[in-house]
Parts: sequence; structure tokens; C-alpha cells
Amino acid sequence: MAEPVYTFEVELSANSLTQLQSLCTKASYSRALFDPFTPLNADEGIFELLNDVGSLSPLLNTGLLIGRKVAFSATYGGSSYNLYSGRIKSLSTRPILGERTTVIEALSDVDRLFKTQIDTGIFVKIGANSLFTEIMSLSSVASFTADSDNFDVVPFAWYRDRDGASAVEQLVRSGFYQFYGDGAGTMILKSRYFGTFATSVDTVDVQAHDLNYSISDTGVVNLAHTKATPRIQTSNVATLAYLPSPVALPASGHVGFFVSFLDPRDFQSSVPVGSIETLVSSQDFYAAQNSDGTGTNFTSALSLNLAVFGASLVCSIFNANSAEVFLSRFQVRGYPLLAGTELAVKIDDSSSQALYGAREVNFEDNLFTNYSYLRDLASTIVGDRKEPRDQFDVVMSNEFPQVLQYQVGDILSLINSQTGVNSTWSIRGLHHEVSLSRGLEHVATFKTNRFSPRPWLVLDHPTYGKLDSGRQLAL
Repeated sequence: MAEPVYTFEVELSANSLTQLQSLCTKASYSRALFDPFTPLNADEGIFELLNDVGSLSPLLNTGLLIGRKVAFSATYGGSSYNLYSGRIKSLSTRPILGERTTVIEALSDVDRLFKTQIDTGIFVKIGANSLFTEIMSLSSVASFTADSDNFDVVPFAWYRDRDGASAVEQLVRSGFYQFYGDGAGTMILKSRYFGTFATSVDTVDVQAHDLNYSISDTGVVNLAHTKATPRIQTSNVATLAYLPSPVALPASGHVGFFVSFLDPRDFQSSVPVGSIETLVSSQDFYAAQNSDGTGTNFTSALSLNLAVFGASLVCSIFNANSAEVFLSRFQVRGYPLLAGTELAVKIDDSSSQALYGAREVNFEDNLFTNYSYLRDLASTIVGDRKEPRDQFDVVMSNEFPQVLQYQVGDILSLINSQTGVNSTWSIRGLHHEVSLSRGLEHVATFKTNRFSPRPWLVLDHPTYGKLDSGRQLAL
């Protein structure tokens, strides 16, 4: 069969991609799954293009800008494959005769999560997928999706001056989820069951491939701590904020101020609030002729505008009276979300510790605050990672369509007699090098971990939800 046809596109004008594959001589790109034990990083793409006449010199091409979109794809056997999508991170040009090239380095939209600070209102009993949508939208990520079968509900979430990446990391760790960007640039959140019951997409006899098998105790976890601080929405109205001293309101003028909501139990620490009561004239605010509250009552001359945030409020007051008056009383009442006692769970495995030493991991600041969930999460972590994990790196060259279609999360059945490998493996990361300068050479490295189907019981699953089939409860 003929070789694949590659397409490389750059956004040289806003919202319009220009094909430049005739100038592209080399391309490399990577992709990886982010899970609770893997650091979140943006997928990188590097593309080298001929620049003989200077048309791709950044100072000469006004459309070649940092932040513009790039896309790399292929067509083979009538099928299209999105290989990489990102935004330009850097540009470099060599003007030396015979080496006139421009190199474009790009990062996936995960990079936007690191560069965006988000502030939100308070979320109470919000679906995990909906919270993911909020984070992605506030981080200006263009394309994203989440598993529709994820029915987890987050009891409480609130982000203040926090980058989108740390918010995603917290969500992934709390739910034991997985996250990655696909070749089309879509950011995808997978449920904790992603890949757990998957079947192999292909069987590969890798006798003649470049391989590397390794096993290490680096990823062993035999002591897991999970912690969370639950919050309770009170059903009783409490005073949340007040002014300790009078405020002068100028004649026919405005005054604005912030007040922070304080925990009614000690009035020392700030507290988020689910809702506030409508301010009642004379009861919650009172204006008088004198600063001590005496004299003529001018409360009816006041009009208030409020903007409520998570743990604070901005109040703007207009005094319609023709003379200065004093705001001698101001308070805000509402329903605070009070922090409860921190829940902490520790699960360990003594037999694993005897072999490999104590290997500890801490999952703190969990979004899910149910004690049973925290216990099951800690048990799952230790049960899944108490033994060393092996890795098998498989290198394929010009094997089409395999090098184009294998994606992170795919399960492969690998066979190699020299290493004794004859089992299923999950692709956790991949790296591609494509050279087009002297004929096509497409080399793909797939980083895989051994895949062991878990014996978890999944309610409502036609096969894995049977109580009498030897399966066990998990998250």
C-alpha cells in the first residue's frame, strides 16, 4: 500500500489554517496520559520547515505569531488520523546558506491551564464533569470533553487565584481519574474505570522491533494517606459580616466597601457562604443624623447594590439625602458553609513494606469528602501499587497504519520470546519522529505498562456487576 499523506497546517491568519506540508522536512510530537501518579505536562510538537526565500522568517511573515495554532495529520488507506494539535510556543530561524530552516515548537492546550489564573463562585453538589467544564472554560481551552458515565458529585469546590492546571490535578487525584489531550487538540477527562475493563486493540509480535523491558520499585506504594475537609451548609441564619464603626455617607453621594464573611463560630477566620439573606432596612442597615445612631432616621434615603463573591461582598450605598448622614449599623446574614473536622485515612501493606520499605503517598485536599470513599481510595491505591510495576517500550518504524492509529490508553497484546513478554500492555505515552527529507521515515515509540484487568465489581455492568462472580467492591 502507498505511504501516508501528511498534512501540516499553521494559523497564519486568525481562524484560518494554511497548509505548509510541502516545506515540512521533520516533525516530532509526544502525548501522555496524566493520572494521579503522573505529573501534568503539555504535549510538545516540533516541526522543521524549509525557509529558502525567507517566507517563514518571523520578522518577515506577520502571520507567524506565538500562540497561533498548528495541526499535523495524516491520511492512509482512506482513513484520516489527527496526530498533533497545539499552539506555537517558540520560533527559530537559521539563515545560513544550505541550512535555511524555521523550527516551530508548539505546546498543546494543557499549556493554557498553567498560564491561566481562575477565580470562581462557590460550587455546592456539582457534578465532577460540570466542574471540569467550568475549569476548562475559565482556562480558555477551546475543545474538551468528559466521560458521560461519570456520575460523581463534588460536595464543595471553590477556586481563588488558582491556576487551571492545579485545579485539574486536584480533580484527577480526588476522583482517581485520567486526563489527556488527543491528536485533534481535545482535552479529555476519563472516569476512574477508563481502561480497567478494556480489551486489546491489536496483537503485535515484536521480535524484530527495538525494545526495552524494565521493572522497578520506583512506583511502589504501600502506605497511602487520604485527607479531606468536609463542609456543611447550615440551615440556620447566622451573622456573617458587620461594620465595627460608622461610615459617613456624603450628601447625594456614593460610598462603596468590601466586607469579608467570617465564621460565626469564632469570627476569626473567613468562611464561604452558600447564600445570604436580603438586607432588611433598619434591621441590617441603619442611617442616622449622628454617628452614634441618634438623631433623625435617614435609612429610607439609602439605596444599596450588592455583589456577592465566595467569601466576601461588595456594597455600594447611595445617600439620596441633601445632607451628610452616618451608616451606624450594617450587617450581613446568611447561610455559611462551615468546615468540619478533617477526615484522614491511612492504609498500609506490611508485606510490601517488608520487601521494599515504606513507600508513602499523600492524597490531601480531596474534593470528595465521604469517609467511605477516602477509605476505599486509599485501599485501591495500595492494592493497585504495592508491587513493582514493569514497563515495555516498543519502537515501530514505518508500520502503517499501526503507528498512526495507536493512541494513549489503548491495550496491546505484545509477544516477545527474548524477554518472555506474552501479555497485554496499556499505552501510557508515545513519541513520534517523522522525517520527510530523504524519503519517509516514521518512527514511533510506545511506552506501555503491563495491563492487569482489575477484579472490581461495577454496579449495573452486564458482566462485572454480578455479585456471585468473584468480583470485589472498590471505588
